[in-house]
Amino acid sequence: AGGGAAGAGGDKARRRKARPAVNALFAKRFARLLRILVPSVFSAELGYTALVAAMLVARTLCDVWMLNNGTKIERAIITRDRDAYAHYVARFVAVMLPISVVNQLLKFGLQEMKLRFRVRLTDYLYAQYMRGYTYYKISNIDNRIANVDQLLTQDVEKFCESVTDLYSNVSKPILDIFIYAARLTSSIGGQGPATMLAYLVANGVLLTALRRPLSRLTVKEQQLEGEFRFVNARLITNSEEVAFYGGNNKERRVVGGVFERVVQHLRSVQAFRFSMGVVDNICAKYFATVVGYHCVSRPFLDLANTQWDDASHSQIMEDYYRSGRMLLNLAMAVGRLVLAGRELTRLSGFTARVVELCDVLHDLNHGKYVRTMVNDGGAGRDGGGGGGGG
Repeated sequence: AGGGAAGAGGDKARRRKARPAVNALFAKRFARLLRILVPSVFSAELGYTALVAAMLVARTLCDVWMLNNGTKIERAIITRDRDAYAHYVARFVAVMLPISVVNQLLKFGLQEMKLRFRVRLTDYLYAQYMRGYTYYKISNIDNRIANVDQLLTQDVEKFCESVTDLYSNVSKPILDIFIYAARLTSSIGGQGPATMLAYLVANGVLLTALRRPLSRLTVKEQQLEGEFRFVNARLITNSEEVAFYGGNNKERRVVGGVFERVVQHLRSVQAFRFSMGVVDNICAKYFATVVGYHCVSRPFLDLANTQWDDASHSQIMEDYYRSGRMLLNLAMAVGRLVLAGRELTRLSGFTARVVELCDVLHDLNHGKYVRTMVNDGGAGRDGGGGGGGG
């Protein structure tokens, strides 16, 4: 089997154009890797995913219960009702153990899900990597990937961690939004939750557009880190020759130059994250809290509203505190969901890296390779194929 130079060059050009971003291409790539992470509906990975989902539901219900119980405790304190105070504090003590178990089961499920995802993806990649002479070809014949060790270890781990974090950071806020919106609609009307959800959509569109460079920066960071590891590994491998020819100063300049590029890029990433962090905090946290205060205050400040005309001061305080806390939790859930877009952007970068490794391994296992050569006319790209190794 063989691959022509034009075809190889065209594939490379398409890869250069397909920069990582949260778009349809990312969804296609992620779906491809997801079939590796969760191979069937009866797999243990899907079981742990369901466990995490169940614990997230239980965690949200526990939060709602604690909010209501805490409101009753504070009302008992304000009204100086000792019996009610002792009753609700005793209820809180009684549920401490179940709530603690729910929290730990959630952490255990997320950790085990991440580990199982990593095992699945690592087994799949090494099955392709150690097939025939692919491990030799990827370093000596094909030069599309210069740091395969970085991809097989660190990038795979970060990809699985990013998937797990995104699952938790998206599903929990979405669940909170639905539960708190339903409860708030029954107490203060649907205008407040509707306003918060509209703010979520507008804010999410704005921040997603502003975060677009992050996926490209993530890919570049992993490439430079991999290059830095590569030059150090090369020095270790060829240390005898370097010592024989007295090339330590030359190698020091090479390693130092690569490390300097890593440092410069990391500072660029820090500057971008600093500016985006300021915008994230304002849009997803503080301004979302302002919107929440506005929504919860409207029914109480509306003098035409007769809902609390016959209510006592303590009842109004309890209703306001409960509604305010729920709407504040709703605002925080909206903020977390908006900030989850940052993790989604990073995930698109790791996805692009892992999919690139899958593509190269697939090509090599089918006798296709791409290699850049320098000739008299400048740099050229040669594509060809050899027989697959036994």
